Amino acid sequence: MWQSRERFNTIAKSQRVIQHCQVNPNDHLDLQLAIMERVKNEHGCWCFKCYPEWGPTDKAYQLDSEDVGIPFIL
Repeated sequence: MWQSRERFNTIAKSQRVIQHCQVNPNDHLDLQLAIMERVKNEHGCWCFKCYPEWGPTDKAYQLDSEDVGIPFIL
């Protein structure tokens, strides 16, 4: 994804194309946060998307929950 972003931005001579990456903060939050940091630093990812209604054990979460949502946002 990041290679395509760079290619199109080079052709356009701009920063029109940005990328996002999907993360699952309710699946080992500490690991997801580490992955987010790595992807941001190595590939310049601008944002992350998540699906709060999904969970690895079919358990959803709220973005304002203190155990998953708030640590993910901060």
